Order: sequence, then C-alpha cells, then structure tokens
Amino acid sequence: MPLQLAVPERAAASKDLETRPKQVKAWIDSLPLAQGMDSARRMTQHLAQVNRAKLDQEVRLAILEAYRGAAATALEELDAVYSKVTLPLTPKAREALMLARDLSGELAMGYKIGLVEKSAGLLNAFASKKGLPGQILGAVEYAFGVLRASYKSYTPVPPGLWRDLHQLYLHAEQEKVEREVVDGETKSSVFDVYCEALLLSLCDPYRLVQGEVDKVLAQARTWRGLVTLQQSRPATPPGGHFLVPCDTDRPPSPSSRPARRPAGPTGACSTPIPWWRGCAPRSRPPRRATCRPR
Repeated sequence: MPLQLAVPERAAASKDLETRPKQVKAWIDSLPLAQGMDSARRMTQHLAQVNRAKLDQEVRLAILEAYRGAAATALEELDAVYSKVTLPLTPKAREALMLARDLSGELAMGYKIGLVEKSAGLLNAFASKKGLPGQILGAVEYAFGVLRASYKSYTPVPPGLWRDLHQLYLHAEQEKVEREVVDGETKSSVFDVYCEALLLSLCDPYRLVQGEVDKVLAQARTWRGLVTLQQSRPATPPGGHFLVPCDTDRPPSPSSRPARRPAGPTGACSTPIPWWRGCAPRSRPPRRATCRPR
C-alpha cells in the first residue's frame, strides 16, 4: 500500500543547484562554524531546493548523509538559543526555533520523498529492503526533532506531523523492520524513536519547565524493551493503557483515566508505560500495548 505522506512536487533540477554528493559535502564543510544561524539557513535553503528536484535515489540519500554531521551540530547550537530563554521568545530565539524546525523538516522530507517513491513503485532499483530501515529511521528522527523543538519552545506542533510519524511507524511494521537497529552508536530502531515520541507527548510537555524535556527523554531511553504496541487488550491495569490513533493527526491519549497519577512534573512518565495502539483503517481491531515490569 503506497505511503500517503505529504511531499512536494519534484521537477528537473536547475543548472545552478549543486546535487553532486562530494561537492555538496565540500560546500557543507566550508560553511562558517562561527555563524551557526547563517549556516543553518543556507543548509535549509539548499535542502529545500534538493527536495523539489527530481534526483536519483542514491544521489538523494548520499546528499542527506552528507548533511548528517553538520546538521546535528547546527541543531544543537540552535537548541541552545531557543530552549533556554524565558517566554515570550526574543526575536533571535524565535528565528533559531524556526530555523531548527525548518532544517529538521527538510531533512525529514528528503527521506520521506525516497520512501514515497519506493512505495509507489517508482524505483525499480530500490525494490529490496536494503537500506529501508535507515530511511524510515531518518524520517522519524528528524520529524521527532521538529516535535521536540515545538515542545521545548512551547509552540504548536506543525499540522500533519503526528500523521506522518504514525504512517512511518506503520510502514516499518508492515515491512517488518521496525525493530531493526540501524544506528550502531545509539542502538536505535524505528520502534525505539517512535515510542520516545509517544512517551514524551503523554508527559504534558507544555507544562514541563525548561530542561525537563531532555530529562524525560533520557529516562524514556532507559525503558527500551518495556514498552510494546499490540492489537489485543493488555492484562495490565487499564490506568497505564494509552490509545495511539494511527489514522489521525493526533498524539496518544489515555484509554481510561487512571485512579491516581504519579506525583511530579513528568506525570505518568515517571514509571514505564504500556501502550494501546489503534491503527487505520478503523475496521481493523485496535492496537494496544503493555510493558513488562522490571
């Protein structure tokens, strides 16, 4: 079933657009590190043009890989600007936030374009699953970056983001690659990052004080292996069950109100959380989740 992700129309690349991966990498490396916001802006502009150009799949992925290191540094520097100031955001902090969301969004878009083209049968050379987990993980990670930036800055999540996250996870599950570890350094899989996004959203992130989003995520990463997504109702207490509406553009929500919520700003995320996931179409049985206690 083709992915229903929103991606831009692509046309022939303009003559002045650099799309040779080695040259793109050299250009990225030449950007001034001391001018982080300007470098992030220039990277975003180039990626936006690349994402609207018709390119060979291998070329597109090579360009995205060339951006990985520099983008991580730029996003970290932007985070230090917008996530540590008091509200309302200063003009500089607001600009840093928009740059972080735009840069993460364009990186996610690059991976989504490749996935959409593959699922639509447009790429004969990409018929195998080789590289598929990495592409889905790249799209999920950068989409999650947009989500984190929104929560840290107490700004609305962009429309369509949750729908994309749900679809990307379901696609990984359909292809049976959702638990495949792609990043050897972080040991992350699509399942891990998707569940981190779910966990964070259930902590009422707009009520967290500055700095607590990162603490919640650090704690959530220690719970890997405890959270599961399933279609049958878990036997655990219903106060720890959450509906993940994969056919909507919404985050998860409690399936029933717990009798007591744990104290503290992180709410229910102070202990491992089981999940109950509903998936599209609605005629299918809902998916639920549970977790094993330590």
